[in-house]
Amino acid sequence: MSSRPLSAQQLAQRQLAALRSGAFSATATRPASDRLYEHLRRRVVRSSGPTTPQLRLRLRLLATTLAKIELAELWLAQQDHELFRDALTGEVHPLIERVDRWVAAASPMIDRLPAGAARAIEDDLPTLLAARGRRG
Repeated sequence: MSSRPLSAQQLAQRQLAALRSGAFSATATRPASDRLYEHLRRRVVRSSGPTTPQLRLRLRLLATTLAKIELAELWLAQQDHELFRDALTGEVHPLIERVDRWVAAASPMIDRLPAGAARAIEDDLPTLLAARGRRG
């Protein structure tokens, strides 16, 4: 196991691999974000009534964050090892750190929703729970 610094080429290769997940692309995340937004909006309307522009914006931000998590999780699931880029050296996929940040960002977004809205969607966040469970 080596602790040498990465060369510029190795660093570029790792960054490219993370980008291939699609989680960093607004174009790639848009379909999942739209699907998640509509699902969240419907659940909130059923539980709390009509949404306000501010609540819709919060739901859109949450849906975009969850879409990034979902795409990253899908990409990681397709790798030889979901957690490690190199299981022999214990090198973790660089994307794992980013997913953890997105999960950390999603939690307060949910907490800032009205109580009824937060309860309505809490059970409908499998990507968030899966990301937490894998590393928690």
